[in-house]
Amino acid sequence: MPLRAAQGGLRGSARPLIILCALAGLARAQAEQAPPEYVPPNRPSGPRATPPPTSPDAPPPPPRKVLPQDEPKWHALVAPRMVVRLGDGPAGLPVIGYGGGVAVGRALVPLGRARFGLGFRFAYDRVFADKPAPLSGTQFLSHATFGVALQIDGIYGRVRPWGSVGGGMSVAVYEEPALPGIKGASLVGVAGLVQLALGLAVRVYESFELGLHGEFNFTFSDTPEFTPGLFALALDIGFRF
Repeated sequence: MPLRAAQGGLRGSARPLIILCALAGLARAQAEQAPPEYVPPNRPSGPRATPPPTSPDAPPPPPRKVLPQDEPKWHALVAPRMVVRLGDGPAGLPVIGYGGGVAVGRALVPLGRARFGLGFRFAYDRVFADKPAPLSGTQFLSHATFGVALQIDGIYGRVRPWGSVGGGMSVAVYEEPALPGIKGASLVGVAGLVQLALGLAVRVYESFELGLHGEFNFTFSDTPEFTPGLFALALDIGFRF
């Protein structure tokens, strides 16, 4: 009798647990299925964006136009030139003269196809007139210029346009022969210099170039014969290395 009473007590205590499990299973079976448009809170709503398909035949984007690493950075030139005297100048002195110059420069900072650099220039120009008999001698004005310039150039195949701006000094000389009863003049001095140049060079063979450039040499001095300067039109024979 005691054993049967204990078994009956266990069955009585397990009965509520069995009833609860049965009710939970029934509720789960009767639960409605979530609609297709339902989105759980922890998931983003809307269709997921997909990248557009890439066609295998589509051409790649064009590469940035830059200069090759082995592009020569130095250039040097010699330039015979014709000069035009600026301003009024001394009486009897011609307007047209002749001269020549040399220059060397180096590209320092590349920027796409362009390059910024530094250059050094020297030139000697002379405007002169031989006095006829009975006078003897030559009236002339000369400028020996020394300049440092900031320059920019660009490489476009065989063509290289360039420009520069700089300054320096000019050793100027003015001579005028004496006339009967009139003393001549002999002046030497140093004048300030501002240079502006613009040119175009074409590579004709390997590293050799031919080109033209125009150059303003503005001079500043207390001696009026030395100012305001010269304009030069030059034929450039250059070499890049």
